[in-house]
Amino acid sequence: MIMEAHMNKKLVPNTKGCYRGVANNGMTIEMYLYRNVDGSNIADIITAYPVHSSTL
Repeated sequence: MIMEAHMNKKLVPNTKGCYRGVANNGMTIEMYLYRNVDGSNIADIITAYPVHSSTL
């Protein structure tokens, strides 16, 4: 799921290095990335976690 969310991530406004993406099952995953965000290198993820729908 994290890889799926990483592939369609978008920068969270007013944050530094925080991105959100949606997995194929509809779950929103928030992640912090280490380096180049344009690539699809999953090794760039520092941390990733699901976002509860009531906080979106």
